[in-house]
Order: sequence, then structure tokens, then C-alpha cells
Amino acid sequence: MISVSVNSAEVQALARVLDGNAKEFRKQMAIAVNEVAGNAQKQIAKEVGKEIATPQKVIKTTISVKRAKVGVSPTATVTQKKTSRISLREFGARQNKQGTTYKISKKGGRSLVAGAFQGPKPGVINVRTRGHVFKRTGKERLPIQKLMGPSPWGVTVKNKIDEVVVKFSRADLLKQIKERTRFLGLKKSGAI
Repeated sequence: MISVSVNSAEVQALARVLDGNAKEFRKQMAIAVNEVAGNAQKQIAKEVGKEIATPQKVIKTTISVKRAKVGVSPTATVTQKKTSRISLREFGARQNKQGTTYKISKKGGRSLVAGAFQGPKPGVINVRTRGHVFKRTGKERLPIQKLMGPSPWGVTVKNKIDEVVVKFSRADLLKQIKERTRFLGLKKSGAI
């Protein structure tokens, strides 16, 4: 959780620019908090993306942002889904004669799942399964199992990314409050 003191210089400067208008103050604080929440989501995806070889767009699907409402206390929440494992297809899966290769870690090489498949033959992806990687679990043709990679939440916990994001968000909140103050000051003076 990130909080800011009401007595901080940035908050007092914002209150002075608004001439004590409490409703407008809550609105501007909600705008700043929502901007910080969006930036925190991007920062988490960036930090996780340094560890695993998948696009940040895919990582962001596992992170939800609940934005602050204007009328109440400005509180936004950024959460990662604990159980959201990413499909192996997002890790550059390629089918060959032995099975399917993929690369999870940016620091390591490619790995092979022997007997895994993406389509009817190497180089051809089954449209119905959209390129997901499967492996037969029994001796018969069925059942098949969809293979998954790591969850971004697990990477976050293992590498203590939440501490980095909290530190980033604290600084970003003060920056956003200063931005709102500067913008409203220019607007009030008629420069904008």
C-alpha cells in the first residue's frame, strides 16, 4: 500500500491552488492516483518482462487495475492474478520432429518438450487450437494436456518485484500531484 501524508508539501501546494475547494481536491487526487495505478501496472509488466521471454502485452492481461472513484477517498488497487499461468505458445513455441521447443527465461536457452505438438505437422499450426502446445498424457491418443508456462505472479514473488514497484509508485504519486498542481496553476492564471 502506498500512502501520502496530507501535510506533505506537494499536497498542500495542490490545496492552495484549488483555494480549499474540497470536491475539486478529491477529484484531482483521484486523477493522480489513477495515473499512478496505470503506471504501476506498466512497471510490473516491465519488471516481469525482464525475467521471462514473453511480450508485456501478455503479462498485462494477468494484472488488473481497480481505479479510484472521485466521490470517495482516492484509493486505486493493482493486483496480479495468482493462478494465471501463461500458455506455452507465448514463449516462442515451435514444433519440430522431436516435439516443441520454447524459451521461458531471457537468461537461459530453449527447452524441448518431447512429443508435444501445436499442429498436425511441424510448421503448420492447427487453427482450432490457435497455436497452443499440447502433449498426450496416456498411451492412447487421448487424453491430451495443454502445456502452460510460469505465472507472472510467481515471477513477481520470486524476484521481489513488488518492492521495486512500491518504491516506484511512491515517487510517481508525488510527481503526479506536482503535475496536477502545475497544470491547475497554469489553467488558473489563464496560460492554458
